[in-house]
Amino acid sequence: MPIPCMHRTGLVGLAISLSLAACAANPPVPSEGSSSATPSVSTADSPSDAPSTTGSGAVADGYPVTIENCGISMTYEQSPERAVSLNQGSTEVMLSLELQDKMVGTAYWDDLQVSPRFAEAYNNIPIINEKWPNLEQFLAARPDFAYASYGGVFSDKFTKAREDLLADGIRTYVTEDDCEQGTITTWEDIWRQLDEIAAIFGVPERATALRTTQKQKLDELRAQNVGNGATAVWWDNETDKPFLGGGTGGPQLILDAVGLTNAFADQQKNWFNGSWEDVIAADPDWIVLIDATWGPADQKKEYLKNDPALNRLRAVQEEKYLVIPYSETTPGVTMVDGAQRLAAQLESAS
Repeated sequence: MPIPCMHRTGLVGLAISLSLAACAANPPVPSEGSSSATPSVSTADSPSDAPSTTGSGAVADGYPVTIENCGISMTYEQSPERAVSLNQGSTEVMLSLELQDKMVGTAYWDDLQVSPRFAEAYNNIPIINEKWPNLEQFLAARPDFAYASYGGVFSDKFTKAREDLLADGIRTYVTEDDCEQGTITTWEDIWRQLDEIAAIFGVPERATALRTTQKQKLDELRAQNVGNGATAVWWDNETDKPFLGGGTGGPQLILDAVGLTNAFADQQKNWFNGSWEDVIAADPDWIVLIDATWGPADQKKEYLKNDPALNRLRAVQEEKYLVIPYSETTPGVTMVDGAQRLAAQLESAS
């Protein structure tokens, strides 16, 4: 498949068109490539992963911590001090754990604006590139840790493979959803990411607090069941072959949380390229639209309204759209916010 046509599951070019009709409108999200499929790295045998120590020469309290992530094991003898987050999702996890003082750079913000929840901290972190950084930009931040929602950024196209960065003394973490070995299928999978990042930085109690709060919110949403079983199609992006939410991963978790029935729950994928014929056959009660810099929800609405076949859908004729920012669909700390956002829209429409 040509690089400009890849989405979430492949590397894409840096040039982005906001036109939904063009393949280049796909969100430029690199995914974990061959690096995630490599054998586990034994930190004991890796000179570059030799224990680092605090200034006194003693291992820091609560350490060492060993994390196996996307097939690679890395050991931390103390908290990283110069972290770089390479996607909005990873940035939000760091900020939710109040780790902004450990951050020396960030990259790639997908949403049209920064949430007030994160704005103050985010505005004080250097942006090493508004899109994907190249190796020179990345290394200029002198990071000792890099965290990405999509592992393809750890490649020669952008920075380096994770193993090569480890040899340079830079440890890395990739959201498990983007590993070739696994996927996000439960909320526990998402919270495990919070737990592991918090453990790396020596603040496990912060992840515990976030987990507790998010569980309470989810319990409330499930009890409300505001969706009441209505059907929904989740349209992420693309027009030739619409990129839709499948029966696993973020889309399914959010739809379940608010009581909506995914019209494509039988697709055992997080996202998949479907067909408009299947969408027309499903004729859903609601259409969920992703809102992002590379694919605004308003453009999607216009596309649906102007297409002579799609504008016959009940949801299009009745303008029954549910809009959610892209970041709140990425496995991370704001997915519960996304579920709450959809529930609020359903409630106001009832």
